[in-house]
Amino acid sequence: MTSPPPMVDERAWQAQEQALRAAHGGVAGPDAATVADRRLLRALREPPLSPLPVDFAAEVARLAAPPAHARPADTRLERLLGAGLGIALGAAALVMGLEQGTQWLRAVAEQAPPGTLRFGVALIACVGSSWLIGLLPRSHSRGPLRH
Repeated sequence: MTSPPPMVDERAWQAQEQALRAAHGGVAGPDAATVADRRLLRALREPPLSPLPVDFAAEVARLAAPPAHARPADTRLERLLGAGLGIALGAAALVMGLEQGTQWLRAVAEQAPPGTLRFGVALIACVGSSWLIGLLPRSHSRGPLRH
């Protein structure tokens, strides 16, 4: 039976221990990891410069919230351009479908294995019926039924 792998990286642990010993008067190593570990150790040992105010979270939330007098951005132009782009793409798809649709259908029909048409019709019927069911109005429940 094998033992589970250790949860702590042994090399990182040893580097931190070496930085701790160096901070207490031992010989300091010149590498950057030791310097960073020493700086972290010093920051953890010292108390914070000043305590946070009692209403710190409320103040940050107030600063992050938009001002009450600010108007929402006017997005009419973006909506108009988006609608125009959608109409242009739809028209282009319609024109391409009308021009080359018969060629595409003929090529697909030649490459499709037998029985694909029935599968496609069944798939379209399932998707269409799901869509139609989604359009039905939903009755709102009046609460739990009581016996």
